[in-house]
Formats: sequence, structure tokens, C-alpha cells
Amino acid sequence: MSLTWTQIDLVSGIINSGRGTGNKGRAIVPMIPELRAEMARAASIRTTDNVIEYRG
Repeated sequence: MSLTWTQIDLVSGIINSGRGTGNKGRAIVPMIPELRAEMARAASIRTTDNVIEYRG
């Protein structure tokens, strides 16, 4: 799975992994406050659109 920053909603505190194929849905995951804070920190220093950066 390729998670991008457009799938991270820091305001609402959710991760939306997008639409699945066919009739399979994808998860919408709520973030706990600690994860939300770390994701906000990571978003502020990101260098690509991917959440997990190669050699990052």
C-alpha cells in the first residue's frame, strides 16, 4: 500500500486509505492524539507526497 499525505486528514484526525477495487472498501482509521501529533510533525518536514519516504 502506498500511503500519501492526501489520505491523511490532520484536522479530522483520520487516515483514509481510499477506495478499494470492486465492492471492497478500504479502511478509514481514526488517529489517537499521539499519532496525530507525530503525523503533524512529519507533515511539516516532508519532502515527498508519500508518507513513508524511501531512505527517509
